[in-house]
Amino acid sequence: MIYLDALFVKVLRPEAGIRKEAVHGTLGVTQEERREGLGFYLFPEESARVWGSEVLRDLWERGVREVLMFVTDDPPEITIRRTFPGAG
Repeated sequence: MIYLDALFVKVLRPEAGIRKEAVHGTLGVTQEERREGLGFYLFPEESARVWGSEVLRDLWERGVREVLMFVTDDPPEITIRRTFPGAG
C-alpha cells in the first residue's frame, strides 16, 4: 500500500520571492506492516500531471512494481493506472 498526499509550504525562491508550493509525499506500507518514506517532491502545484509524470514515474524507475492499493485524496485513478495498471 502506498499513501500519496501533498501539503503546501512557503518556499523562498530568489527570483520569485516567497510563495506556496506543494510538497508531494509518498509513504509505503510493506506486507510486514513496516512504514517506509518513499520520497518527497517539491513542485509549484499539486496536479494529476505532477503525480503521474513525476512522482509515480520516479517510484517506477526506482523499482517499485507491485502495489496492491494507493490511498489518496487527489490524483485521478486513471493517473495511477497509467503507471501501475494492477493497483487497486
